[in-house]
This record gives sequence, C-alpha cells and structure tokens, in this order.
Amino acid sequence: MSRRKYILLGMAIIYSAVLFGQDMDIDVCYWVSFSDKAQSEYQVEAPNEFLSERALSRRARFGIPLTETDLPVNAAYLDSLKTAGTRIQYTSRWLNGAAMVATPAQAKALESLSFVDSIRYIGPYFGATSARNYKYVMDSTGMKMESNKYGRSGRNIQMLNGDSLHQMGFQGEGMYIAVLDGGFTNVDKIPFFDTLRHYQSLDHFYDFTNADRDVFESSTHGTSVLSAMAAYSPGVLVGTAPRARYVCLKTEEVRGEHRMEEYNWVAALEYADSLGVDVVNSSLGYYAFSDHNMDYHPRQLDGKTSPASRAAEMAFDRGMIIVVSAGNEGDSRWKYIDIPADSPKALAIAAVMNDGQKAGFSSYGYDSLEVIKPDLAAPGVNVPVPNAYRSRLSAASGTSLAAPIMTGLVTCLWQAFPELANSEIVAALKASGHQAEQPDLALGYGIPDFMKAYRILQARKTEMESKQSE
Repeated sequence: MSRRKYILLGMAIIYSAVLFGQDMDIDVCYWVSFSDKAQSEYQVEAPNEFLSERALSRRARFGIPLTETDLPVNAAYLDSLKTAGTRIQYTSRWLNGAAMVATPAQAKALESLSFVDSIRYIGPYFGATSARNYKYVMDSTGMKMESNKYGRSGRNIQMLNGDSLHQMGFQGEGMYIAVLDGGFTNVDKIPFFDTLRHYQSLDHFYDFTNADRDVFESSTHGTSVLSAMAAYSPGVLVGTAPRARYVCLKTEEVRGEHRMEEYNWVAALEYADSLGVDVVNSSLGYYAFSDHNMDYHPRQLDGKTSPASRAAEMAFDRGMIIVVSAGNEGDSRWKYIDIPADSPKALAIAAVMNDGQKAGFSSYGYDSLEVIKPDLAAPGVNVPVPNAYRSRLSAASGTSLAAPIMTGLVTCLWQAFPELANSEIVAALKASGHQAEQPDLALGYGIPDFMKAYRILQARKTEMESKQSE
C-alpha cells in the first residue's frame, strides 16, 4: 500500500470515529444550533448595533421589517461554549447558531445544555494558515489592444445587450457587490484591478475559513470571477460592472470539501447583508464532499435541506439579489445543479457557448423542484480572465464565469431603477429571456436581453409614478 493510501485510510478512520461519537482528543468543527434568542442584549428597536446604515436604508426603502431572526445570537450562550473549552469561529443570526472547534468529548458534553438545540459535525479542523505573498510579473508582451472599448470581453457583454446599459451610463456606480469565493490571488497587484484601487472600490474583505483579512491568496478562482465584473482595461478587458463597489469574502476551504463551507457561506452572506450589499455573486456549489457521509442526494435539491440554500432565500427576503453558478455537472454522473442553486430565490446561471447554445458541462435543473432551474443563462466558455501571476490574459470556462458576467449587468440594471424591489428586477430579467415563453431545465428562461428588461422596468416605473400622481 502506498504512503498516500495509508494517509487517506488514517483520515477515514479519524472522520468515522468523529461521526460515531468516539471520544478522541482531536479538534474538529461542529455547528451548534441554539434553541432561542431569549434575553438577548440586542433589540429590533435598536438595529444600528448590528446593521450598517446602508443595510437599514435598503430595508426602509423596500419596507422590509426587522424581526427576531435578524438579532445576533445570545452572547451568554457563546460564553458558555467558550467556558467549556471550545473556540467560536463565527455565528449566524439567521440560523441562530455558531461554528465551533471542539473535541468530540467536549461536543458531547454540550448536548445537555438547555439552550443547545442540536450539535452537528461539519468537518475536520485544518488549523490556521499563514498569509502567502505571491509573485506577480509585469510583462505586457503579447497583450493585444483591440479597437473596441471592451477588448476580449466585448462579445460576451454584447450577447446580453449589456453594452447598451453601459452606454446609457449604468456601470454600477453607487451599487455594492459581494463576491463569495475560495480566494482572490493577487487581486491587490493585478493591473486590471487598478481602477478598483484608484477609486477605493474594494473596501472590505474577510476570510471566513481562517478568521483574518488575508483573501488575496489561496486560489485564482475568485480572481477570475471578480475580473468578469470589476476589471477595467479599455481595449483589453472590461467587466460588466466596473464602477461598482466590491467586498471580497473567502468562504471556500481549499484543503478539503466539507459541510463547514456551507456555514462559512452563510456567515459571509449575513456579513454582506450587514454591510448593505445590493447584489451577491457566488460561483461556488456543493453536492459531493471529501467525506462522502456528507454528500447530498438529488432529492435534497429542494431549497430547504441545505443551510446555504435557506440562507440565500433569507438574503433575498432582506432585499438583496443573490446570483449563483448553476454548476458544471451537466455531462457528469450527478448531472444536476449544485447547492445553493436550488434555492427558489437565488438566480442560478447556466452557461452557453459563443453561439448561444448550452455548454455541455452546464448543469440541469432537477425536475422535482417547484420552480424552474436554472433561471437564466450567460456566456461561460473561453471567457477572458487575467493571468493571476503575470500581466497576460488567460481564458476560463464554467458557470463560475457565467454567473459574474450576469451579476455585473444585474447590478447595472438595478442601478437604473433603484426604487424597484429585487423581485421586480428578477421578474423583468426572466421576462426578457430568449425562451421566456418556454423555459426548460437546461437554460431556464434563457439568455436575457438587458435592454428589453430595461424597457419592462421603465414601463413599471411609469405605471408606479402614474398611480402616485392620482
């Protein structure tokens, strides 16, 4: 047996022991659900203590009330967990719980506490990592300037008629986008993001896997995703919302796939809500894990089973638009969309090729869902992205790129109609899809025409103004 197999076997034994409650003196990660928010030090009448002015303004604009669900978890409960020797990673207001690092023995002892509803194993504890400084080489050799403003990104934006939005002056100004991903290597150095730095448009970033602010590392995936929205190098590469503000949140643990990542995702989504973010992009998806005891079954694609899917719906109900990648399993054994694309209120984005046909890898919806999934489609094949290590362009494919192309334009469209609710923006986009009359489980409502959606919303705005003047 190879050394690698010995290691894997050892890991399997450890994880099995944790799952079956054996008393082993190792730190692992658990999710603790609390039974209530009794005697909370926070009150819905004083929301400034846990939500920003921008977040409160969004809720006031759309008449969204604050409820007990919005209150932070009870601090006394957290103190009790800490006293028992556990370490709190973060908490969730919406799920009323906390991610903690503890031994199985400690977790078992906590089950008897009156305020603990349940404790669930969500993955191994990998330990903290040190920040890495990646080299970036400035080399413009082979960087071709094109005559049109968008450079290599023009065709993708024009397929959605998004360039017309830009020409009307809607490029994301005044809007706030959160990007949840696995890392944003060298975003702080790459010239394509100079505009972000010049305008100080990247003003928040946090790593929920390591509890620090070191997000410009670990993975180039988030770098590519962000570029589809935020890059600005005229004649070479221009994103779909180059003048928006951004927050980069790392939720993906690159050292393994476990349910912990879903809870990281929820915590990041709540953080985005507290900042007052308008639109969220997540090019992440879950269905299979390193520990196969955690794997999902297609029948669990119901928008309710996964904590991430539930949180996506809660975020929408609080006034945000959540855009997620549909998944890249269309030609695999799994075939279906990933979580949280199953959330009924998340916009799940499929990928199409340059000719508008479905990309083979793009995931299908699950036919037992009560809503059409995926929702919409955008270009996702050979999308131009920055090379993360030198000043060159590369290309990437996947619904991971289709989602941010859509996210940026959704943001620009909403910029044009800030008085309209998220539900109206989404409805207009679906109505503008090229197969809006016959949506299916491959591309949903199809490729949206953003100028058609603009006209739909303009008519809606005119109707509202007419009623108000009566």
